[in-house]
Amino acid sequence: MSKRSIRRRSLAIREDYAEKLAYYAKSRGMSISSYLSDLIEAAGEVEEMGVYAPKALREAKLIYQLLSYQMVLVPLEYLVSSCRSAEGTSLNVVRRIAKTLSMLKADSNTLMSILLRNLPYVIDDGRKFIITKHERTATIVGIIKEFAKSLGLKVEDSEEILIIHKLKS
Repeated sequence: MSKRSIRRRSLAIREDYAEKLAYYAKSRGMSISSYLSDLIEAAGEVEEMGVYAPKALREAKLIYQLLSYQMVLVPLEYLVSSCRSAEGTSLNVVRRIAKTLSMLKADSNTLMSILLRNLPYVIDDGRKFIITKHERTATIVGIIKEFAKSLGLKVEDSEEILIIHKLKS
C-alpha cells in the first residue's frame, strides 16, 4: 500500500487497553501511533504465514520464558541425525535450515540474537557477537558457527573465540 493511499480511521478500544498501549509505547520512546503501526505490521506478517497473530504472541511469550532457563533451540532433525550418524551429516541439517531461512529473507541478525540469547559467554557489541569457547558449549558453538556461515555472515574462528559479524542494517 503506498503512502498516498493511506486513509485514517477511528477504532474503538477499551480505555484500559489504550492506556496500556500508550504506556508501552512511551516506555519504548515511541508514539502510540508508531507503536500500533509496528504491532499491526508484525501481526500482518504473521497472519500472512497462516498463523493467528495473538497465538503467535502467546507462543513467543512462552519461548521467552523458556529461554530464561538457558534453553537453546536445536532442530529435532539435527538431534536425530547426530544420534544416528557422523557429525558432518548433522551439520548439513543446520546448513540446510540456515539456507532455507536465508532464502525466506529471515533477518539474520535477529535469528542470531535469538539463538545466542541464553548461550553463556556471549557478548553482543552491536556490530558482532563475540563468543568465548568453553567445553560446556563446544557442540552448540559448532552448530552456531555453521548456522552463521550458512546465513552468509562473516565468521572468524580462533582457538578460544568465535566472532560472528552482523549484517549492516
